[in-house]
Amino acid sequence: MSIFNVGYLSFSFIKSMEDYDGYLSTSFDIKRFKHIYNMLPKTYTVNTMKILASFLLFGICISTTKGDDALLFNETEPSLHVDFDDCTSFFGGSNIDYSEFTATSVSNPQCSFIELVGGYVYRADPANNAHSCAPGFEDIAMCVAGLDNCNYSPGNNKSLRIDVRVVPGPSGFGSLDGISFYEQAPEMFVFVEGSSGVNNYPTLLGIRVLVNGTEIYREEALSTPRLWEQRNIDFTGISGFTVSDSTIFNIELLPYCLIGNGGPVDAWDIDELTIIGGCNDVNGGAISLNEASTICSTDTLSTVRNFELIAESGINFSWLVTDESGVILTLSDTSSIDFDTLQNGLLNVYHIAYEANFSGLDVGNNVEDFEGCFDLSNVIVINNSKVDGGSLTTSSSNIICTEDSLSNAIVLELADAVGFVNTFILSDTTGSIIEVTNDNFIDFSAYADGEYVITAYAHNGSLFNAIPSMNLSDLSGCFASSNSITITKSLVDAGVISFDGSSSIEACESNGMGISPELTGAFGPNMTWVITMPNGLIVATSDTLPLDFSVMNFDSLFINHISYLDNLSELSPGQTLNNLDGCFDLSNTLTVFIPQVNGGTIDIDGETELSVCLNDDNIELDINLNGSLGESQIFVITDSLGVILDTTTSPQINLSNAGIGVCLVWNLSYQDMITGLDIGANANDIVGCFNFSNSITLNRLEVDGGNLSNNLGEDEITVCSGDGNADEIIFSVTDFSGEVNLLITDENGIILEIPSSDTLDFEGVTQGTCLVYNIAYLDNTTILDQGLNVDSLAGCYALSNAITIIRSQVEGGSLTLINGETTIDVIIGDGVDEELDVILIDNIGTDTSWVITDTLGNILALPSSPPFSFEAAGEGVCQIWSLSSDGPISGLTVGENVGNLTGCFDFSNPITVTRTLLVGGTLTFINDSLEVSICVGDALVDSLDVNLVGNEGPNSAWVITDTSGLILDLPLAPPFVFEDAPQGTCQIWHLSYANTITGLTVGENVSDLSGAFNLSNALTVFRTEVEGGDIVGNNNEVNFDICTGDGLPDVIDATRSNTIGDSVQWVIVDENNTILDLPSGNSFDFEGVPTGTCFIYNVSFINGLTGLEIDSSLNNLSGCY
Repeated sequence: MSIFNVGYLSFSFIKSMEDYDGYLSTSFDIKRFKHIYNMLPKTYTVNTMKILASFLLFGICISTTKGDDALLFNETEPSLHVDFDDCTSFFGGSNIDYSEFTATSVSNPQCSFIELVGGYVYRADPANNAHSCAPGFEDIAMCVAGLDNCNYSPGNNKSLRIDVRVVPGPSGFGSLDGISFYEQAPEMFVFVEGSSGVNNYPTLLGIRVLVNGTEIYREEALSTPRLWEQRNIDFTGISGFTVSDSTIFNIELLPYCLIGNGGPVDAWDIDELTIIGGCNDVNGGAISLNEASTICSTDTLSTVRNFELIAESGINFSWLVTDESGVILTLSDTSSIDFDTLQNGLLNVYHIAYEANFSGLDVGNNVEDFEGCFDLSNVIVINNSKVDGGSLTTSSSNIICTEDSLSNAIVLELADAVGFVNTFILSDTTGSIIEVTNDNFIDFSAYADGEYVITAYAHNGSLFNAIPSMNLSDLSGCFASSNSITITKSLVDAGVISFDGSSSIEACESNGMGISPELTGAFGPNMTWVITMPNGLIVATSDTLPLDFSVMNFDSLFINHISYLDNLSELSPGQTLNNLDGCFDLSNTLTVFIPQVNGGTIDIDGETELSVCLNDDNIELDINLNGSLGESQIFVITDSLGVILDTTTSPQINLSNAGIGVCLVWNLSYQDMITGLDIGANANDIVGCFNFSNSITLNRLEVDGGNLSNNLGEDEITVCSGDGNADEIIFSVTDFSGEVNLLITDENGIILEIPSSDTLDFEGVTQGTCLVYNIAYLDNTTILDQGLNVDSLAGCYALSNAITIIRSQVEGGSLTLINGETTIDVIIGDGVDEELDVILIDNIGTDTSWVITDTLGNILALPSSPPFSFEAAGEGVCQIWSLSSDGPISGLTVGENVGNLTGCFDFSNPITVTRTLLVGGTLTFINDSLEVSICVGDALVDSLDVNLVGNEGPNSAWVITDTSGLILDLPLAPPFVFEDAPQGTCQIWHLSYANTITGLTVGENVSDLSGAFNLSNALTVFRTEVEGGDIVGNNNEVNFDICTGDGLPDVIDATRSNTIGDSVQWVIVDENNTILDLPSGNSFDFEGVPTGTCFIYNVSFINGLTGLEIDSSLNNLSGCY
């Protein structure tokens, strides 16, 4: 391709197919155009070629993935498949016969037609390039030997050859889209029905394709796998694989480069070979543009372009715009495309036709990633000039020093500019163009002093009138300008300096350290004074005079004057003159000699202001001096006005004899002789070369603890602590100075308490001795805190005299019964001596006493120790106390009241004892007897009354028991009736009790009673039981009517049962109970008895019955019956 440049416009002409290959988009398949081109006479013009390129468009039906990914095809795509399952390799020449390796085919009349030329795959010179059979990926594979050479040999006879004829389909085009097969070069060879062993396997594979003897594809040095892997070769998009005439493609597969392990066989296995043809029934058409192909963002013209389309075919269509690499920027359904929002650069416009299985047509994808059946039109390139001048800066200074050749080169940096070309234009301040360059630096060496302007212009090749001597206002084209940079080029002169014609001077602080050199002949935009060390290190800079040398501790320093432009760098203390960078000029050098006199710095323990307490015994201060310089040193003590109070060469100052006041301490360093250093003179009047250090301010202070006294007027006071009585002492202090506070310490001076009041109560404080002081102190540097020792407090302080407090501590403790209770009820008068024991804890005191009082505090007894017995005491309430004491107690006597006790003592809590007097009393029958016998069951009520005397107690009860104490009855009161009781012996008791008693229940035993009680004596009742029983006559009758006097026997046979008694007797009485007869038997004959009514009884009785006689009345019987 030839390119002719005119100004900034480019024109391109295509002279050959090689030119056209580069002219078309990388996504445009040139192979078909080349095919047509090769068939045409070579006298066709370039324009003819362009027309052919526009109209000879074709469909590319692709259903593959790229690279080594699996080729995808279906039954609608033409294909050939060789499965190698019929492989035969025995003696008789079958191993050199390849005719069994035929292909099965899939065809589609709408697509290319493909077939194996010769009918099968083969190798040239089969007699020397035989095949074997090996276990395959699916069933049986073909095995061939590799080439023993590691350089690929195109066309070698060991290549497996596949000749494929492609016949164009109805669209007029046909294509070979790819091949796929499984391969392995195993470490061990295995022959079907044959031997096996170590395989000297080929490590590489070469593939090439030829058409009419011309190589159109080659890929070599492909690594062979040890196990079965699928190899996919994609021919889509490659020039030469799409044809418009019937074409034979010669495919060669050559395994080569043996591993060299000495194996006897060098086998390479292939299986499942698939050859894929293409479908070509879509056409993207031909597009053209009748408008300008260049769009400029800086003009006001439309950014929309209207394209024309002819000869398209297919089902689906779209317009697309890509960048130069093929990435899709936008898609459009119409031929009108707006480039306003698209990026700067050369953009490719296509029209595409595609079928339903097509994918990849999305913004952001690349046209190389299209998959499916599609066809692209020719491409139209749009120069979308969206230019931006960006931001222009310079890494160099904007100021150029005329004398510095290096600074005359200005390096430019342009950021964020948009455009294919960046042009830099140098102009003067009126816009007149001086220089035009595409380089990022401009050399000002040939230009005169003055101000210049540099501007960057971004464009895509369309910048006109950028010519020296023209003006920036004359520029035209499609461009954008950056900001402008102003460059200044200038001369400077530092001038000449001196000290009244001299080049040196001596400076001493006390004589004045401000120096003003003389300057002549200097000029420049910026000037300053520079003070350096002899080695050129900058110590200080100053824009004004005089120059201050008062803080410069050097033997000598140099002075220079410098004149410079704005771009001077490194002009600061710590840098050197040799490192100055920029446009500048240095004057001659002056020398300043500085005697090294420095008072240094002083402190006392790091402090420069101290308060000195004159209360201290030895007030000696050590002064630390650092950094002093000079022939002589002396410490000077002055007052605040500078009057000299004292001088010393020793760093130790003793203030023991100094009074209250303020003084200053200085160190004075001096050179040679000085005057005015005398006591009484003022330090401000000293004359000579000298220097004072900083000062230390000493504030001399003193405090007085005063005299401490108390309301008791004693220096030693004993208090009883813990007795419940306040032990208040009022303290007062006189003749003190400073801040004051009371302190309580132990005998060793350790602070126990810091009272806030002058009245102190020592009640409850533990036993011991403490001291009370008044402390006077200066300020808060004296920290008062518990646990500190008053002899080692910080700050300035003083103590008063001490008042001693001796604390005698007593604590009555905690008193309980054994069961933990503090109240108890006891029974007295019952003859049982109940002793009460107690537990005493937490008592404090030198002596312990036991005190029993009534509830009013009257002392009833002073037992020596527990346990305590109250049996002999009367009824009432008393209290038991423990008394802890320290020293003698007065008033501790029976009959006195504890409220009148004096001394140091404390009572425990009391145990309250309630004493209850319980007496069951004396019990007798009415006849004063203690025993009685009664007859029970005789139907006569035997009511027994009793006499009770001498009983005591709040509650009474009557109890009837058997002789073992078993409770038979609990009658309310006498008299007592026993008629219904059975025979036996029982006892009657009286019971006196207090509060609650348990076990007083019928069926329980009196021995199990619990509570406060007392029983009387017992009365014994002997119960004798009689029972007349049951009687019946003849036939169990009890009533009879008889006829007496008729001479016939009237016999009644009686029987009796259930009788109780010592004796029984039959008795017959009349209606008046007169005894008529006392029969001895039980058969009674009433014949001859006078008429009337009589009664028959059985009488059961206890011996001693009287009155049981005939003619006596039954009512007159006496005894138990």
